[in-house]
Amino acid sequence: MIDTKNKINALLFNSTQLSGCQAKLGGLELKELLSSQSVGASQFNPEDCSIINPPADSSILVSTDMIPLPAPNLFDAGYIAALHGMSDIYASGGKPRWILPIICLPKEMSIEHTHSIFDGVFSACNDEGALILGGHTLYSSDALVGITAIGVSNDSQGFIKKGVKAGDIIFMSKPLGVGASIRGFQQGMLNESKIQDAISIMRKSNSIDAKAAMQIGVTAVTDITGFGLLGHLTEMLANDQGAVLFTSNIPCLASSLSVFQSLSFSQAEINNQKYSSDRHNIIGDIKKNKLLLDPQTNGGIMLTTNTENRTSFLNAGFYEIGMITNESSINLKD
Repeated sequence: MIDTKNKINALLFNSTQLSGCQAKLGGLELKELLSSQSVGASQFNPEDCSIINPPADSSILVSTDMIPLPAPNLFDAGYIAALHGMSDIYASGGKPRWILPIICLPKEMSIEHTHSIFDGVFSACNDEGALILGGHTLYSSDALVGITAIGVSNDSQGFIKKGVKAGDIIFMSKPLGVGASIRGFQQGMLNESKIQDAISIMRKSNSIDAKAAMQIGVTAVTDITGFGLLGHLTEMLANDQGAVLFTSNIPCLASSLSVFQSLSFSQAEINNQKYSSDRHNIIGDIKKNKLLLDPQTNGGIMLTTNTENRTSFLNAGFYEIGMITNESSINLKD
């Protein structure tokens, strides 16, 4: 009798040309990459781990993320991936302080292309005031960029996801549609110049909007990323809570609006629809509003707040998109 489990395990193991630490980038290659960075890391002094000294009376926030290259320009791809990895820290009311990148590179990738990805990651961390402590680099069949972000937060200022109350207003800080725009580019529907709105949005840090949220006041905060707006909204709601979304108020990128109806539902969108529907009853035309399921890379902040703060958030550039109800459903209204 064939042991199917062992056969599958052997197939998975043998499908990888490099196993374990055989996939690690060579020491001299890594030294060259790091010494060439225009934003720092000019010295190569490897240690087994880094020691951090967090400020007194602060909480430590830790988040990790890894994604395939999110943009055709490799510098942008590295920059966006790093911001994406820091987004959860901002959505929790913290500030990223220390970064550990994890970068997977195809062996056939040229050194110039590799430099571009590294430059993007290092530049984003430098712009956000976060120090790169170390990291990991290895060869892989696909190019992947991830970071572990370590941040700090004052206990009295941190955000929570589960604080919404009936009557709260829902705001978001960035347009939707970066996933659809990039898919449109990959499928030849859009050229690179037509997706610059998506690139610009992904390259925008969430730090300023998170700071505004802290100054104005919120009841709950999250960021809109892989589960789409609907998926992340359901995570904010208790079982006996719901929301009304005014879909005509929800901003979407021009590039995504030009292609999203021509794109078939991606597996990610199907997964997001199942996830959202499993958590809450969705009322309305989801096909018409499928950008609510669109996975966002470094998407914007979504928050709830009381009505007294409406004008302040509108003046800060946020979009009012709905309100929290005491019904256990999400109602999509035009």
